[in-house]
Amino acid sequence: MIARRRFVATTLTALAATPLAASLYAWRIEPHWLDFTHRPLPVPDLPAALEGRTLAHLSDLHVGPSVDDGYILDTFRRTSALAPDLVAFTGDFITYRGSAPLEQLRRVL
Repeated sequence: MIARRRFVATTLTALAATPLAASLYAWRIEPHWLDFTHRPLPVPDLPAALEGRTLAHLSDLHVGPSVDDGYILDTFRRTSALAPDLVAFTGDFITYRGSAPLEQLRRVL
């Protein structure tokens, strides 16, 4: 049987570590997570000219101090290598306000 003190100490340690782990994930892992998913996308009443075309969807680039130009450019190169017919950019182009992330976004685009 686990002693009460040990249980409380373990619980408090786990509770203290959770925000740290979440912050580490949000700062170092998620901004550099590139995921390619390939799946058919049936669209009702799609014009015949678009049938069989390939769509690349880029989202949440989060250009800013946590994401360097090399990562963004590599993402664009890897996407380009797929030779999509259409590319859609949606949501969260930058992470912070101000001129620096906007300048970085202009540079990489």
